[in-house]
Amino acid sequence: LISEQAAPVHAIVREIKKRQHWSSCTGLGWGMGAGVILVATGRKPRTFTGLVGANGLYISDLVQRQVRGPMEYDRFIQKLEILRAAQRDAGEPVFVRAFLPYPLDADTEHVVDNVLRYVTGYDAPPVHLSFAEELLGLDVRAFVNKIKTKPTLIVHGERNPIHPADHVRTLLEAYPKKSTPDTVWLKAKHNDFMSFEHKVFGQMINRIDDWMKRTFVEPA
Repeated sequence: LISEQAAPVHAIVREIKKRQHWSSCTGLGWGMGAGVILVATGRKPRTFTGLVGANGLYISDLVQRQVRGPMEYDRFIQKLEILRAAQRDAGEPVFVRAFLPYPLDADTEHVVDNVLRYVTGYDAPPVHLSFAEELLGLDVRAFVNKIKTKPTLIVHGERNPIHPADHVRTLLEAYPKKSTPDTVWLKAKHNDFMSFEHKVFGQMINRIDDWMKRTFVEPA
């Protein structure tokens, strides 16, 4: 569950701070991970001092509707109703394929099927039905009041087909004007630049590094 993913984030950050004797820590998340670190900080604001979200999933309902399209979205909701009924009748958990609740655009599906599938250690086991239901309800806007004081950077591909740029703008509109996160728009999609050799990947890392230095490193 998204809520269950927040708990390990809290524990890991607490342990890192303890071992490294750090008083602060900035969290960076990619895709769903970007949404998770914002939710984790919303639940426990002291978790991170700063936040960086890259190509993030922030408002799941918008993603579901846009990526699936109206007809497929309706079929998806109907399928969930059938699975809920089956779970009630069986009296035991129902599991679904990993990407049923997380729709993929054609480009990302190609990467999953032709690249990630052959990476040692990669696995996409079935997920609990309750994860699918909670993912549908993911909306970082509900936590804005808790995280609005955190220095935040949003890095996003202008042509991202799975987490469209308009969804990021919708999230930004939920912030008070004086607390709006800094943004970096990349001339990219979702994962078409994910290699160290790619020019846009290097640009992304440099922009994040520059932001971190400006935001947290005191002038000499």
